[in-house]
Amino acid sequence: MLKANEYEIRKLLFDSNISRYKISKETGIPQNTLSDLVNGKTDIKKMRLDNAAKLTEYAEKLKGASKMENYFVVRELGSLFETADAAVEFAKTYWDDLKEDRRTSEMDTFGWDSVADDIIETIGHGVYEEGDFVNIEIGSYWTKSGNPELIHVGEIKAMPTLNKDGDFEGEYILK
Repeated sequence: MLKANEYEIRKLLFDSNISRYKISKETGIPQNTLSDLVNGKTDIKKMRLDNAAKLTEYAEKLKGASKMENYFVVRELGSLFETADAAVEFAKTYWDDLKEDRRTSEMDTFGWDSVADDIIETIGHGVYEEGDFVNIEIGSYWTKSGNPELIHVGEIKAMPTLNKDGDFEGEYILK
């Protein structure tokens, strides 16, 4: 039986930081169909039931991620990202590129605070400005391929600034 939930679909399409490309890839719904929904060309209430069911299922799958996993992510990475959803989306992408057998039930194998430190260190040592995109390198031990890999973190929305006393004010914020 097909199940569709307009609220979950709207939340997925309009309130999440998940790209239409990723939604398309995960659901099999063409990107142009998703664009038509987002741009109002197609009314969500009049979309095909099979597409509505796929979007609902995908939204519920994302929502169903362990609250404990999300807790660790938001607690340790949340202050780096503009929204908690952005932190969770980064964490999912990050772990998708790691070996399954390296995870713990809390998805906190070597600590999300360590990942946050890696991100801050990468930005701090690089020549980055607001609007730049940041990647971090995952060592070969952690990747599925056995080779080091760059993982996209996000776009820098804000950076600390140096005040007149020589102290930094503000935080790194990624979107």
